Amino acid sequence: MRLESLTFLRFIAAYIVVIFHFGSKTGLANLSKPFLTSGSEMVTFFFVLSGFVLWISQSTRKFSTRKYFFARVGRIYPIHILALIIVVWLNYGINSKNNLTGLLLSVPLVQSWFPTYSTAFNFPSWSLAVEMFFYITFPMLLFVIKKSKVSPKKLFIIAITFWLFTQLVLINLFNSENSLVIKQLVNYFPPSHLCSFVLGISVGLIYTENSKRIEYKKPWLVLASFLLIYLILQHPLKNILGYKIPLGSSFLAPIFAVPIIALAFTKNKINEFLGNKVFKLLGEASYGVYVFHMPLYIVIKKFSPDFFATDNGFYIYSVCLVIISIIIFYAIEKPLNKTIRRLA
Repeated sequence: MRLESLTFLRFIAAYIVVIFHFGSKTGLANLSKPFLTSGSEMVTFFFVLSGFVLWISQSTRKFSTRKYFFARVGRIYPIHILALIIVVWLNYGINSKNNLTGLLLSVPLVQSWFPTYSTAFNFPSWSLAVEMFFYITFPMLLFVIKKSKVSPKKLFIIAITFWLFTQLVLINLFNSENSLVIKQLVNYFPPSHLCSFVLGISVGLIYTENSKRIEYKKPWLVLASFLLIYLILQHPLKNILGYKIPLGSSFLAPIFAVPIIALAFTKNKINEFLGNKVFKLLGEASYGVYVFHMPLYIVIKKFSPDFFATDNGFYIYSVCLVIISIIIFYAIEKPLNKTIRRLA
């Protein structure tokens, strides 16, 4: 079961992360700040979408643990290792994180479990370490949910309750002391984001249990969900009752679940538009955009230090990033993924 209209949203989210990291001072970013620089929040979208997609793809077929893990490894590792090699080549030893320990933690994607090394080398890959944690926990969650025969409504309530508990803990930690270790735990520690993944799974169960009897033809639900996301990111809630809110720590997970489920249940011109061949290709290349945006930036800065002195440098970089990501998808990611899957 695949929903093509959701694929392009991955590209939008990935490119907002790129703007957040390297284009926040450009004219493009200034068109709609802070929406176009909400990169931290967009990672939460990835986590919710990951839970949703995994559920609808794995729960409706006979589950094979071996095939599942080979597929996950084939999906993440080839591109991760290639990007890591580039960053290690150019940035080894430039700080206290980019050392042998950071490398040994980054290769197997466990760096996010160690606060001082969570952003070592290719720092966006901290979220890949979180995803690996999700992938390992998913078979257990799938088994428990199916075994218990929990209803979609009850699972959603459990997921929201788990999210609320997680946020109370994280907000308390975030406001307890202004230390780097605490911030690293709040922002990058894998269990801190498990609530997003579980919420995505609960929304996936709602969809698989109701997809045959619920279908919206009108576009208003999808458009309203997009508007909701825009308004919340454009006017972020940074404080509640005097407490600072760590917006990048899965705080917006329930909000991101809205457009996902809205698009899933809606069948109209919006789905056709978002699922067209060009947008589908960009969505498929979005993983490369996310993983390679730092390595490409480092390479360009290494050989042309003044390249990003103007906005045009960032725009040229963006075009090159998309083209390279598409090439990598067809030349490396897709064939290696198939090869690793066949080994299962």
